[in-house]
Amino acid sequence: MLDKNTFLQTTFTLTATESGYEQHLLNEFYISRKEYFEKYNISRIGFNTSISRKVNSRLHSKSGIMINRLNYFANQTDLKIQGMEDVDINADGTAFTTQLYNQWSYEASDKLTLNGGIHFLHLALNNTWSLEPRASARYQIDQLQPVSVGYGLHSQILALPNYFYSEAFANGSGYQPNTHLKMNKSHHFATSHSRALGENLHAKAELYYQHLFNLPVSADPSSTFALINQEWGFATEPLNNSGVGRNTGLELTLEQFPTRNLYYLFSASLYDSKYRAADGNWYNTRFNGNYVFTFTGGKE
Repeated sequence: MLDKNTFLQTTFTLTATESGYEQHLLNEFYISRKEYFEKYNISRIGFNTSISRKVNSRLHSKSGIMINRLNYFANQTDLKIQGMEDVDINADGTAFTTQLYNQWSYEASDKLTLNGGIHFLHLALNNTWSLEPRASARYQIDQLQPVSVGYGLHSQILALPNYFYSEAFANGSGYQPNTHLKMNKSHHFATSHSRALGENLHAKAELYYQHLFNLPVSADPSSTFALINQEWGFATEPLNNSGVGRNTGLELTLEQFPTRNLYYLFSASLYDSKYRAADGNWYNTRFNGNYVFTFTGGKE
């Protein structure tokens, strides 16, 4: 606490992740031979500091900075042609990300709360950046039901190995065609309505739309490949940021808080997820399941 209205918080973090995959083939004599392997190691040293201030009884603000040092190693090698090694990705180095943000909350009245903010993200690896405005409003119709609307621009850095695919020329030289790729971006729009149906029963409906752009897709104008469909591995072809997508959905939630030691949560999500590939056509994303229903309950 710097004073009765100002709070400073600083955090240091250290995380490390290693992931990998190997593919082996048995020949007619049941002898195993490695066909393919990939490995991705990344460690993150993070520094995060923020300052929160209560300006007055209605206005609160928070500002901060987050700096991450990323140490990475990535390798993706194809050995399917016996005696030949085709190394698509081989990278080892350091990258930095920097984030700055400011957000505020203002109680305009007893029923209306306004929130706003700005977020900045920079990737030093290829000097790409994103400036993102965000805003929302919540209105309390009565004691039982609030409604809210919100908008935000959000960006996402690609998994680092996707920047380091190498193409080799016949003379032995090569280049990395994807180091220039920009961040994925999306305009998020959402509105929700909540209502208390009883002392311990609560229902909520949320409608959302997301417009995705800058999506990495194949540089081949006849291809349907898009990086957002990648389940494993990394991109091994030239890409550009001409892809777009859209997600629309409705989410319904019914929650019973513990009553006589009984509780449950039911949710339903109806959604549609599409993307436009380099060939100019729209397709379902790999994860477009259209609906999800979940139920969790228990008695203590």
